[in-house]
Order: sequence, then C-alpha cells, then structure tokens
Amino acid sequence: MTAEYLPEDKDFKKTKKITWLANNTNLLVATLSEFDHLIKTPKVEENDKFEDLVNEKSVFESKVYIDSHIRTLSKGMKFFILDQFLQFERRCYARIDKITL
Repeated sequence: MTAEYLPEDKDFKKTKKITWLANNTNLLVATLSEFDHLIKTPKVEENDKFEDLVNEKSVFESKVYIDSHIRTLSKGMKFFILDQFLQFERRCYARIDKITL
C-alpha cells in the first residue's frame, strides 16, 4: 500500500477510510445484514399496485472479518449475549441475533 499526504485537501467526505486487522490472530467471520427501504417510492398513491412498490432487494448481506477479542465483550460470560449491540467502525451498528460456534 502506498499513500500520499495532501495537507491542502480538506474534503474528508470523499476520503477512503480503511481499517486493518492483524494477520494470524484467529480472526472470526461474521455476516452483516443491512436493510434498505421496503417501499421504493416516497409517497404511496391510492391507485398504486402493491407489487410495484415493494423493494425486493432490500437486504444486503456481507461477510466481514472481526477480531477474536470480540468474545470478551460479553462481560465475563462464556458466550455473547443475544440482542447485544455492537458498532462496526465506519460501517454500522449491529445486533447479535444468532451465534454459530
């Protein structure tokens, strides 16, 4: 990876952000499910057909690597607590809804 420092560039919204995890550290794989709007249009009219309004591609799943130390967040318990919320930096807030060992 190469990088260049640009002190005059102050537009951080277009800046790519990266995060890294150390290799060979027993990384875990998690599936993140992200949800989009269920209805495609901003306003539903009386004569609209329901089938045309539904966004069929409203769920996006992606596999991500997470640090194995995430297991220690369960406050002394052996496993995660279901319905516990986590924040993935610069990505999303996620709720643990299923644990696969």
